[in-house]
Amino acid sequence: MLLNFKKQFQPLILDGSKTHSIRGERKDQKRPEPGETLHLYTGLRQRGAEFILRAPCLRTESVNISRRGYLEYISIARIELSFGEADTLAWRDGFRPHGKLVRGSFEEMMKFWKGRLPFRGWITYWDYSKADFVRRKTQSNHDVQYFETPTGKQVWDTAIEVQQ
Repeated sequence: MLLNFKKQFQPLILDGSKTHSIRGERKDQKRPEPGETLHLYTGLRQRGAEFILRAPCLRTESVNISRRGYLEYISIARIELSFGEADTLAWRDGFRPHGKLVRGSFEEMMKFWKGRLPFRGWITYWDYSKADFVRRKTQSNHDVQYFETPTGKQVWDTAIEVQQ
């Protein structure tokens, strides 16, 4: 499955500190299955899309983000997170207003979700320890390459350096 990310998350994915992604429900209700290969990119469907990595899906769980009164809540697999757990989840998801300090991350994450609540979707975790950073199926002697998705669709990308 292809996953597209904003450029700001690319370094966090590459250094292994972001190993999950929260996504809305798809119209076809498809979710990544454990063991399925996830292809992570930034700038998909745009000129200059960049491959980040390829890794196996560990698991996918339901996510609900809601607002009650003046407070936002998040639950994963129907278990509501404490505010500390929500801060940690938000930090691991790439919302890091204070760098390495986790406190305040959930508040930063909620700025992103403002006007989109209630939200219902899924969180997908990937196995960074088994990540593959090498692009596949390069065209010989060209700086353009592609790989095939599990469904056989070819995805093109501009390569920085083609490996022979």
